[in-house]
Amino acid sequence: MGVFPNLSLKSNKEEAVRAKELAEKKMNSKDYAGAQTMITKAKKLYPSIENVSQMLIVCQVHCSAERKVHGSEPDWYDILQIEQTADEASIKKQFKNLAVQLHPDKNKFPGAEAAFKLIGQAQRLLCDPSKRSQFDITLKIVRPSHQRKPQNQPSRNDYPSKQPEIHSNPAGTGTEAQFTSMNPHQQKQQQQKNLPRHITI
Repeated sequence: MGVFPNLSLKSNKEEAVRAKELAEKKMNSKDYAGAQTMITKAKKLYPSIENVSQMLIVCQVHCSAERKVHGSEPDWYDILQIEQTADEASIKKQFKNLAVQLHPDKNKFPGAEAAFKLIGQAQRLLCDPSKRSQFDITLKIVRPSHQRKPQNQPSRNDYPSKQPEIHSNPAGTGTEAQFTSMNPHQQKQQQQKNLPRHITI
């Protein structure tokens, strides 16, 4: 009985290695989105597989750079994986964290050097108050709802409308539309009110 778990683990490791190799081929052809999918699969199959975190960070930076917010300009916050409200100290700290993982001397995977240059560009722009201010204005124009909605706060569309449904009748006077929101007793009273008064001679 104890042999089967080991066989399963060995099978998972072999499959994870194949997924990792395929991911590296995709990175060579600059298919970073496809590579990211394969790396995630490899990590799920065999969590202790080597170097997948280095591969994943390369893919994440490139995938962020591919999503343009204005013309050919990427979202620099997304590239640094940081919030738009981050202060300069947080930006520099995040840059250092990513730089350790992406430096070409330590990360030999395809695209690592380009990813390293991208996070450098992001840090320089976001640490320049004038350039950052201009970029923030661009983000507000392109993505007016960039700020995240507070958690546990439902939007107006989360609830069904409690307004009575009114069926419009283009040819009608509006009286028939009112009847649809009345119960039968109210409809009868309204009909009696609308009857023409007879004049006795």
